[in-house]
Amino acid sequence: MISSRSAYCIRPATPPIFEIHDDTLSGPTGSQVLIKMHYTSVNPIDVKRASGYGNRLLSLKKAAHFPLVLGNDVVGEVLESGPRASDFQRGDWVVGVNPTGPRGTHSTHALIPETLLRRVPDGSSTTDLACLPYTFMTLWNAFQALKLHEDLVRGKKVLVYAGASALGQLCTQMLSRWGAKVVSMASRRHQDDCLSMGAAVFMDRHLLPIDSLPQDFDLTFNFGSWEADQALVRRLRPGAIGHASTVHPLMSAIDSNGWLKGGWEALQAFKRSKSIAQACGARYTWTIFNPTSSGMDALIHAVTHHGISLNVGKLTPLTAVGDAFTHIAEQRRGRAVLACQRV
Repeated sequence: MISSRSAYCIRPATPPIFEIHDDTLSGPTGSQVLIKMHYTSVNPIDVKRASGYGNRLLSLKKAAHFPLVLGNDVVGEVLESGPRASDFQRGDWVVGVNPTGPRGTHSTHALIPETLLRRVPDGSSTTDLACLPYTFMTLWNAFQALKLHEDLVRGKKVLVYAGASALGQLCTQMLSRWGAKVVSMASRRHQDDCLSMGAAVFMDRHLLPIDSLPQDFDLTFNFGSWEADQALVRRLRPGAIGHASTVHPLMSAIDSNGWLKGGWEALQAFKRSKSIAQACGARYTWTIFNPTSSGMDALIHAVTHHGISLNVGKLTPLTAVGDAFTHIAEQRRGRAVLACQRV
């Protein structure tokens, strides 16, 4: 058994209620790797989950029972590997992602599948890396669903809605480095950030109606609001590649109206937007977090070859986890990182 200390979200509440508790972990089994956690991040999904969001669907992954340890991102040292794990040695510094499940990474120690870990690239900032895995994996799932690759998007016109969000920033960086012309929509105060990420054009999302934009985009991404989804899909040109949304109503509909009615409502919403995309020959997808080994390979390639990054706006010890959640809930600038060994 391994002695650990974790930040437990005690019950669904806004703002969230945390307690720091000593606990224990069993040693790694199978292909698990025991990680001494140094850094992890607080993502917007953690803030939402702390309020009880998505509990019906997440219960299928045993990830909805409070008290709950949240978090998915991993940066730390290998302590021990399971009998079927052979890629890492004790002391290796790794970056990775934990699948959503019974226990997250807001802790001093975590058990992570070996396939979802990679060695920290030489010269990389470990605090900066802690911001990336969950967000990048979600974006990569969208790219895969739309069958995107560098040759396909080169020279294409892309609309990124909520371009200042973490997903919007990574999307802008990736696609601009692939040679796409990215139009980023965000609040005016984020203009310089969006342009520095590689956007060719910035538009104020609060002043310029989506419906006023031309219908000449090859790709559209919705990282901001479900209410904007159909308007964004209608900006696609005939023969466009497609549209991806990460702010779809699947979880909220099931939370509010149960499995049958909520699921039916979500399905109908999906069909309405998909039909608009299909009318111009484009793909349409709702993206959820689904970590994969190939996604981790893509993350390391993006970091080492394209220099993608997200800025850290707050670094705080695990014992001040509530401050990190406030930083994200209030949409302050930069990501929030927990230093797990500073407890």
